[in-house]
Amino acid sequence: MRETGPMGIALVAALLGVLTPISGNGSPRLAPFDPASLRPTGSRLRLGEYHRNWSFSPDRTHLALGMGGAGETCGRGVCIVDARTVTIAGQIDTPTSVVAVGWLRPRRIVGVLSFGGVFVADPVTGAIVQRSELPFPADELRSARTPEGLAVLMSSRPARLVVTDAEGRVRIARLPGIRAGADMVVDRRARRAFVFAAGSPAMEVDLRTMGVRRHRVALPRRAGVPGRVTTSFREALWLGRGLVAVSGLDRVSRSGGIVPRTRSFPAGVRLVDTKTWTTRTVDRRAGSARLVAGRLLVHTAALDVSASRGVGLRIYTRDGRRLVRHLLGRQALEVEAARGRAYAYALRGRSRSLYVVHAQSGELIRRVAPPPRGYELELLDD
Repeated sequence: MRETGPMGIALVAALLGVLTPISGNGSPRLAPFDPASLRPTGSRLRLGEYHRNWSFSPDRTHLALGMGGAGETCGRGVCIVDARTVTIAGQIDTPTSVVAVGWLRPRRIVGVLSFGGVFVADPVTGAIVQRSELPFPADELRSARTPEGLAVLMSSRPARLVVTDAEGRVRIARLPGIRAGADMVVDRRARRAFVFAAGSPAMEVDLRTMGVRRHRVALPRRAGVPGRVTTSFREALWLGRGLVAVSGLDRVSRSGGIVPRTRSFPAGVRLVDTKTWTTRTVDRRAGSARLVAGRLLVHTAALDVSASRGVGLRIYTRDGRRLVRHLLGRQALEVEAARGRAYAYALRGRSRSLYVVHAQSGELIRRVAPPPRGYELELLDD
């Protein structure tokens, strides 16, 4: 089934998602999913070295996937997929892996190479029309489409924010003091980007001028856990009205034995007000957050933590001040979201289920069979 958008353009009604083996063995598969049950509804497209970056065309009829290495599907470059039939519609060949991609115009895709800079390509002909070298490799990326082009946070030394528009113009802002594991959000209306990392000042970048401002913000590493915090990862979520939800996890190393033991712990969910640069804790035990249908959903990601216990699924008002609903007890969960619904499932336990939740009301719509055991599900919905 398809919907019709402006000028009669056909829009995709089915959800697209990628099933990836958690073990790392085997190929990810792209497939359409039924929004009611999240079960695959059609043919699956086996992907090669998929780099977990994607972007829909402006009319949402096609999908660009960043790929790397030789593979049976597209190989190295950008794979263009017809989102209605889940078949390959084209390819953009590149010399190295594509680690970030943004479909900015109907005939213009911007991509970032693992080595070799950024490029602009025509998805219809597959030709690269502009390429610019960067004096640093692309590593640990976060990217977002903005009114100024594709903004990419690069974990170089120092960290940098690179913005490339559809004409191939490249602008760079240096972000000294930002630690590894940072994340970025964009205020599209004000044309600003914000970068957050544990133990670092927050960075505000004006996307029109690339001017940078530093702000003190309380995002400490997790305290009270025995051991040494070796790495911190933060995820930032733009909530609107100047609010950002910052979550993540800390990896803690404990000595003992020949090899130190490493465990991951959720770092909590905090709200940052970018107008006053004050912070407020929403949930100390959660490690992930999503904005769905105007609600702030928080949970403890099962794939990210060593412990099996979490906070279940907690649904708050957008500003995090009022708890609307608490579901699924104290489980650690994987949560995907699309079209006003949240899909939550546990990776552990004998009675595994997928819970479909109406995000606005917190109503549990149905309980169905979960994704296949041993696979991670990523819904492609922006």
